[in-house]
Order: sequence, then structure tokens, then C-alpha cells
Amino acid sequence: MLIYKGEDGELYRNDRYNSIEMHFYKKPGYDVLDSIKILGWKWQNNSGCWYNRNNEENLTLAKKLLGESVDDNKRVREIKTSEVNSYVVDSNRRLVRLGSKDFLVRRNMNYCLITGHNVQDVDAILEVVDRVGTKRLIRIPVTWCETCHSYYIFEQDYLDLREYGIPVCCVCKDS
Repeated sequence: MLIYKGEDGELYRNDRYNSIEMHFYKKPGYDVLDSIKILGWKWQNNSGCWYNRNNEENLTLAKKLLGESVDDNKRVREIKTSEVNSYVVDSNRRLVRLGSKDFLVRRNMNYCLITGHNVQDVDAILEVVDRVGTKRLIRIPVTWCETCHSYYIFEQDYLDLREYGIPVCCVCKDS
């Protein structure tokens, strides 16, 4: 039974085996595959999927790996200044404003997930400067790692952000 459809694949519940199955649309990168294996997911060759026990921890991880729900709004989008104070986020997320002194790290979050860091998905609002010098406010999903004391952005979200302009906050790439 289909329980989640993301940008990178679908998640199914298998009641017969009390398991969940991740079906990627295309083969994931080696960093994702290594993470999946370390976290106990097994490959089912006949079904062409990764499976694990059906529990909240595995569901959460699978949804992160499969990407934002295709039913959700665009992940990176411009907002008006007047919308900032009334901006509503999901009750499970918090809203942060990133300024010129904040750092945003372009990195795959698998390291923090594997090592058990305390991570939280948040919505960030930051300024970008477009090609003609106009400042624009952009809403982006980021991850806050309490252990590393850093905000992280997925590479695709960063590329989407750059379509709006150059971020005013400091952005670095972690290898």
C-alpha cells in the first residue's frame, strides 16, 4: 500500500511482513546507499526495493531520503516582506531568519543522521540579491543540527535558491 510519494521515489507499507519498502525512481548515490545499509535496510532484488521494519524512525528516514512530498508546495520560493510576520509553518517545524552573520552549509545530511545527531527540519527566511541588485526574501527548507550547531541545505535546494540570486548569508560547501 502506497503511504508516501516523494520527489525521488515512493514508500510502501507491507502489512504481511510489518515492513516498509523504499522504491527509488533512479539509483541513489553511493553516500545514500552506504547510509541505508548502515541503518539496517536490506535490498530485495525481486521487488527492486529497500526494506526495513515498519516503525516511526524508519518512516522518518525514508521520507527524508525520498525527498519532499510531491503534493507539497515548492521547496524554495520567494515571499513578500509583508508575509514574514504572518508566515505560517507546519506545527512540527520552526521558522528562523538567517542574516549576513549566519552560515549555511551545503552538505548531505547522511553523516548527522547516521551518527545520531539531534537534527530538526526548519524553514528559513533569507535575503538574496538578484542580478540587478534588488534584495528579495526567500523561504527555504534547511536542517538545523544541534550537535554541530549548523544549518544545512541540500544541494538541489541550494541550486534552486541560486536561481533567485546570491544569498546574503555565508554559504560554504562541506566535503
